[in-house]
Amino acid sequence: MILKKDVKSTLGGMVNSSVSSTGGYGTNMTFSLGNKKIRYSLGVDYNKRIFPGSMKLTNETYHDGVLTVVQTSGNSERRWNPYGLRGEVLFNLSSKTAISLGGRYGIRSMERLSNSTITELNGCIITRNSNEEIWKRSGDFNSLYLDFTHNFSSRRHYFKAQLDYASMGGDEESRTEMRNDLGEIVYGQKNVEEGPRKRIRYSLEYVLPIDSTKKFEAGVSARIGKFENSSKYYEYDTTKSTYIFSDLYSHTITNSRNIQSMYALFSDKIGKFGYQLGLRGEYTYRYITYVDSNYSFKIDRWDFFPTFHFSYQINNLQQLMLSYSKRIHRPRGWELGPFLTWMDAYNVRCGNPQLKPEYTDSYEAGVQTFWGKNLISIEGFYRKTYNKIERVQSVYSENVILHTVDNVGKDYSMGLEFMVNFNPLRWWSFDLMLNTYNYKIEGQLNGKEFSRKSFNWNSRFINEFKISRKLQAQLMIMYNSKSVSAQGERNGFFVTDLGVKYNVIPGKLFAILQVRDLFGTGEFEYKSYGSGFNTYGHFSREAPILNLTLRYNFNNYREDKSRKMNEIESEDFEEPMIY
Repeated sequence: MILKKDVKSTLGGMVNSSVSSTGGYGTNMTFSLGNKKIRYSLGVDYNKRIFPGSMKLTNETYHDGVLTVVQTSGNSERRWNPYGLRGEVLFNLSSKTAISLGGRYGIRSMERLSNSTITELNGCIITRNSNEEIWKRSGDFNSLYLDFTHNFSSRRHYFKAQLDYASMGGDEESRTEMRNDLGEIVYGQKNVEEGPRKRIRYSLEYVLPIDSTKKFEAGVSARIGKFENSSKYYEYDTTKSTYIFSDLYSHTITNSRNIQSMYALFSDKIGKFGYQLGLRGEYTYRYITYVDSNYSFKIDRWDFFPTFHFSYQINNLQQLMLSYSKRIHRPRGWELGPFLTWMDAYNVRCGNPQLKPEYTDSYEAGVQTFWGKNLISIEGFYRKTYNKIERVQSVYSENVILHTVDNVGKDYSMGLEFMVNFNPLRWWSFDLMLNTYNYKIEGQLNGKEFSRKSFNWNSRFINEFKISRKLQAQLMIMYNSKSVSAQGERNGFFVTDLGVKYNVIPGKLFAILQVRDLFGTGEFEYKSYGSGFNTYGHFSREAPILNLTLRYNFNNYREDKSRKMNEIESEDFEEPMIY
C-alpha cells in the first residue's frame, strides 16, 4: 500500500490573472504533476505593464558668456511586456538526495514614450518646439539550470550544487524628433543597438553542524559573462529629409566579466554569548574592448570581505548584538559603455569603463527586546563607502548637458534605526521602521574638492487588519526625507499603498485589490548644479493606480519560493540611464 501511494501522481496548480487601471493586464499559470519520486512543473506567463507619468525639466548653461535656458514639460509612459514558458523536473533519488532540471524561454520588450514641449531661451531669442522620444528594447531569452541537494545525517548537514546558463538578445532603438510649429523636423536622431549576452553561474555550498551550537559553512561560486554591443547612430538631415549614418557616434564594444568567489563561516554559542566569523575572497576579471579603436579597459584584482557578528543573551527577553561587515556594489552594465549617445538635442550621455566598485564598511550595534510575539529593536550604525558612484553632469557644449557616472569620493552615514513589531489588538498588527542618520559626502569632482551634509530620515509603517476570516487589509506608508548628492539634492517624498484581500472560496480562490500611491504623492524632484550649469527635474507618475488580481489555487498547491525558476537578473535586461 505504501508503494502504491508513493507512485500515485497528484495534480496541483495556481492561476493568477490581473488587470490595472492604467490599461495593463497579465496572467500566469503554474501546474505541477507528480509523486514523492518525481514531479513535473510547467508554467506560462504573459504580462503587459504600463506606467504613465509627467515630467518638468529645466537646464541652464553658461557658455562663452551666453546664458541658455531650456525648459521641457510633457508626459511620458513606460511599458513592460514579458511573456514565456518555464518548466522543471524534480527527481527525489532517495529520502536524502534530490536533483532538479529546469529551463525557461521567453520574450521581453520594454518601451519608453514621451511627448513634450521644449522652450529654449538663448540670449533674447525664444524658440519653442514639440519633441517626441521613443525608446524600445526587445529580445528573446532562454536559460537552463541544474540543482543538486544531498542531506547527510540530518537536514542541517547538507551539500548543494547549482549550475545556471542564460543567453538573451538585446535589440534596441531610440529616436528623438523635434518639430516646429509647422510640423517640420528641425532636429532628429536615431540610435540602433544590438548584441547578444551570455552568462554562466555555478555555486557549491556545504554546511556542517559540528554539535548543537557549532556550525561550519563553506562554498564557492562564479559568474562568467560575455556581452557584445554594436551601436549605430543616424542624424536627420533637414536638407534631404532623411536620416544619415554617422561614424563619429557609432561603435562596437565587447565586455567580458569573470567573478570567482569562495567563503567560509564558523558560528558557535558559549553560554549566553554567540558569535559568527566569516571571510569571503573574490577574484574579478573584467575586460572591455573598444572594437573601433585600440582602447581597452581591464580590471584584474582580488578582494576580501570579512564579517563578524556577536550576540549576548541578557535574559529570555533581551539580546545585545554587535557586527561588522564589508560589502561591494559593482557598476551596472550601462554605466560602463565608453561611447556618447544623444538623448535629445540638449542632452548627451556617456558611460565610464574605468568605474571602480563601491566598498562599504558597516558597523552595527543594537539591542532587541521581545515580549510574546512583539519585538522592539534599536540599532546604532556607522557606514563608510569608498569609490562612491554617482551620476554627474557637466557642460558638453553650448546648451548641451553631458550626463555620465563617476567615482566621486566617499560618503558617511551615522545614525539609529528603530523597529517595532506589535500586535495591540487581535485584528490589528503593525511593523514600524524609523531610520535617522547624519549623511556626508565628500571628494573631488571635475578637479574641485567638495563636501556636502544633510540630516536624513526615512520611515516605513505597515498595518495589517484582519477584518474577518475572509477579509484582510494592509496599509503601508513610506517616507524618504530630503538628501544631498555630490552635485545637488533630492527632495523628500512619501507614498501610501493600500491592499485588500478577500478569500472568495476558502483556500482556493482569492481576490486582491491593490491601490498604489493612494494620495498621488509619489513625486521625484531634484536639483543639480556645477561649473557653468544648473538643472532641475520633477517627475510624477499617474496616481492612484488600481490593480485587481484573481488567484485560483487547486489541490493545495504551494509555490516553491526557495528557487525563482530560472529568473534572469534585471541587470541583464535593463534600461539605459534615465534623467
